[in-house]
Amino acid sequence: MEEILKFDTITQYNAFNKNITLHPLVSVVDLSKADPRRLRRMSYGFYTIFPYKRLRKIIPKESNKRFLSSYYSLLKCLLRT
Repeated sequence: MEEILKFDTITQYNAFNKNITLHPLVSVVDLSKADPRRLRRMSYGFYTIFPYKRLRKIIPKESNKRFLSSYYSLLKCLLRT
C-alpha cells in the first residue's frame, strides 16, 4: 500500500517544501527550493491551488483528463463564492 502524505497546516506543507511560513493561513510555495518530487498521494487539510502549466510536467499523461475535470470543477466552485 502506498504512503499518503498528510498535511494539516500550511506550516507543515511549507516545511516539507523547505519554505518559510510568513502567514499561517495563506502561502505561495517556491517548489524550486523543494526536493525532487516522487509521484505519490498527498492529503491537504486546507485548500490548495496549483497552476496547471507547472503541473503538466509532474502529472502523467494518462491522468491528465481526470485531473483537469476535477481541477476545473474546483475552480468553478471557487469562482462562484
